[in-house]
Amino acid sequence: MNGPALYELFNLFIALTKETHLSHVFVVTSDSLFVERVYGETTLQGRANYIFIDDFDRDTAMRFMRELGFTEEEGELLYSYFGGKPGYLIQAKSHRNKLQKWCEGILRLRTTEVLRLIKKDKRTLDVLKEFRENEKIEVLEIDEPTKTLIRTNILFYDPLTGLLRPQGRLELNAIRKASSLL
Repeated sequence: MNGPALYELFNLFIALTKETHLSHVFVVTSDSLFVERVYGETTLQGRANYIFIDDFDRDTAMRFMRELGFTEEEGELLYSYFGGKPGYLIQAKSHRNKLQKWCEGILRLRTTEVLRLIKKDKRTLDVLKEFRENEKIEVLEIDEPTKTLIRTNILFYDPLTGLLRPQGRLELNAIRKASSLL
């Protein structure tokens, strides 16, 4: 995205909200590189709130799955593969008769995607190795291999905390499985 245009757009948002008090502006994105860039290229500190919306925590995910009609055992299985990602938990309902097989297939697909990225650029493996033992790591700057992993929704970067982590439990499982195959 064009840096000067982005800067102008967010200056307009600031003018509308903080200076003229004509409106509130909400920008919603799942692109953590975009958020990092907006914070880096526009002076939003003290002028904007960053609201992080994450997957369900374990208790909420288990309650949600019970509401979807899953047993405790099915809920445990789904949580071990997908964590609290609502989209996968909802999709699982239509695969209930072959739940284990469906979960394994989704993990295999995501693992293959991770392996393709590693094959395309071996440097991504160095980044992913960090997640063999850790669920999140602190980073001071984002290099190109890491940007690729963020753009492809394998990793998520929180610009306010400087933490890098897998996009979800499925990605963490895929990273660990891919790393064990290499």
